[in-house]
Amino acid sequence: MLYTIINEADIFHEEPHPRSYRCYGRLILEGTRSEKGFQIQRIISTNPADYLNKAWTSGGVYQPNTNFSGDSAAKWPV
Repeated sequence: MLYTIINEADIFHEEPHPRSYRCYGRLILEGTRSEKGFQIQRIISTNPADYLNKAWTSGGVYQPNTNFSGDSAAKWPV
């Protein structure tokens, strides 16, 4: 596992899998859509506490109507 904000295609010199991005407050989630929801591949944040939050675990599934840590549901970009 690499802990970096550098794109994996720049490191491994291969075509990346098609991914999309979702914003949740100050946090950016990168992942793919699945039947269960949005499967998280990595998070991008300047807050170290976001990386310790189990709700944002790599490989986890995020659903837009889920309520995390008392926050209201995420506002997805249109």
